Amino acid sequence: MFALAAKELKLTIQSEASTQTDDGMFVSRLTLGNMLARVSYDIETKEFIGSAAISKNLAIENAYHSILKYLENEKRIEIDDYNAERVSELKADMLFSKTWLMLFEDKAKKLKQDISAKNTALQRFFHSFNSVCLETSSMVPLLACKQASPAKKEHASRRFAAAATQIRRRFTPSCP
Repeated sequence: MFALAAKELKLTIQSEASTQTDDGMFVSRLTLGNMLARVSYDIETKEFIGSAAISKNLAIENAYHSILKYLENEKRIEIDDYNAERVSELKADMLFSKTWLMLFEDKAKKLKQDISAKNTALQRFFHSFNSVCLETSSMVPLLACKQASPAKKEHASRRFAAAATQIRRRFTPSCP
């Protein structure tokens, strides 16, 4: 919108500067040239400062907005935009959302780290459980043969009980 007004009024941006404040916000300053003075009709230069913003680009946009507001108040341009109020509300909502996003970004990183740590612990458990299963697989028959003698069934039962005890010891937390 500013580009259209600048073209019609033959305005030029002579300088553009943005500074970051101590609280991390940005403020932009624009110097506008080729402005015709109202009273003397001389060409003058005027400086405009936009409102503070969370990013440099947004601060520059605010400075351009202040120029447009000035030109409209001086009756040099007329902005016929019936959506201006709604657009301002949406910009405020977006700024609010970005602020919350920045606030919760750290919490999201912490949750990702927690999930990663728990995933690593679970993988270690599975690896340990797998090694126990491999160690005891020779001791524990998966299926007892129906035709096996009672002595073989008894022997398999004892080996199964020994393997179960070993597994219990390995995965039962020790109490201090």
